[in-house]
Formats: sequence, C-alpha cells, structure tokens
Amino acid sequence: MAVKICPKCLDYVPGNKSSCQICFYSMSSISPALKKCPTCGKKVPAEKKACSCGQEMGIVDMFRSCPACGIRLIAEAEGCRGCGLVFEKEDQSSSDMVRICLLCGTENASYVEKCLSCGWSVSDAEPVESGTVHYLLLSFDRRCCVMITREPVVVGRDHDACADYLEQKESVSREHLVLSVSENGELIATDISSYGTWLNGGRMTADSPVFAGDGDDFSLSGTGDEAEWASHFRVIKTKRQRGDFA
Repeated sequence: MAVKICPKCLDYVPGNKSSCQICFYSMSSISPALKKCPTCGKKVPAEKKACSCGQEMGIVDMFRSCPACGIRLIAEAEGCRGCGLVFEKEDQSSSDMVRICLLCGTENASYVEKCLSCGWSVSDAEPVESGTVHYLLLSFDRRCCVMITREPVVVGRDHDACADYLEQKESVSREHLVLSVSENGELIATDISSYGTWLNGGRMTADSPVFAGDGDDFSLSGTGDEAEWASHFRVIKTKRQRGDFA
C-alpha cells in the first residue's frame, strides 16, 4: 500500500487515509511519498524496497534537517516550516558532489545519509567532488581522516592533515609522512620523520618511497611495545558507485 508523509507531524500515513492519525492534518491533497534513487535518479514510491535499476531503497533517508534551526523536514521540502528559511534549489553541479563512507570508502550521493554499500552513517561527511579523493588515511579511533588526492599530503604535527589530532603526540614529527598518488592510481608513502614509520609492522626506510594499498596500516613513531604513544592509521581505497558515479 502507498504511504504519505504528514507535512505537519512527519508521521507516516496509509495512502487510503484522508487525514493523519496523529495530528488529524488533512491528507487529501498530499501525494504519496517518493524516494530519489541515488543510482539512477528515478522517483520510487516509499513503500518499494528497491528501484527498477536494482538499487536497494530501504536505507535512503526521506528526511532532511533545516540548516538554520535543525527542525526535521521531508527531503523534498522547499523551506522550513519552523523558522521560515527558504532553501536554495539544488544546483545540477551538486550531483557531482559525494560523501565518502569512512567504513568502506564508497562514494555516496551528497543527499544520502547512510552508505548505500554498508549502511554506515555518512551524514557528517563533508561533501567532495566525485573522483577527486583516491584514498583515505583513517586513524584507528576514527577521530582523524586524511583525504588523499593527486596532490601530495604531508602528515605531521605542523601540517593541516591531522595537525589538531597529532599536536599532543610528541613522538610524531612535525613533518612525518608524505603520501601521494601515482599516475596509475597507486598510493606512495615516504617516511621523512625523526622517529620512524612502520608499514604493516615493518619499519620503513627513511626517505625511500614505497607503495601502499587498501587495508594497509601505518604506525607513526612505533609499533609493538612503543604502540602506546604511537599514532595508528589504516588506508582505505575509495570506491565509486555505479550509475552516476561509475
């Protein structure tokens, strides 16, 4: 059975009901709720579990929050019923913006709140242009994430990449590790530290570039007995969605 969303209380209402069963708002002029498929862009009835293209729809969020007052609204709302803010219409270029899942590395459309591959929340992920981020360097405690593009990234206490996270780690050098991406899309790591860097448990040779890949672990300044004061990170290779992101 089709469902509708009450614009007043946001409760789900069966399509054959003329009014909301919670707040009694008239539903006669309200159209059945639809979800936008993040793969092909089609509008799919909310009660459907999958789009005709095969995309599973159960984890696509139907709501959004007002950026001004935080009130919960339906995703298609053109303005906030709480504070009156009128939302800007979505620019076509925004379709190229994605949120990258920190659990599996999958790119998701910028309006999706849960990863379409693993279900992990991506609501707090900063939207980035699709295809520009090739790898993530994620701390084991998930408090720091470095997005690695074609431009070389320096990880250390004096650089933007995780500087706030590493500033109290005195065993981490001010310039500790350089990460870059080759023309073939391979991750290249170079230890430039005073205290050493370990890749998958083996100490790297200083100033000697090595290849790293998805699932590899870096330990800045120690492993084993020294792990207590070291900083540990894992490499996650990003994955592009099929359809618009293939």
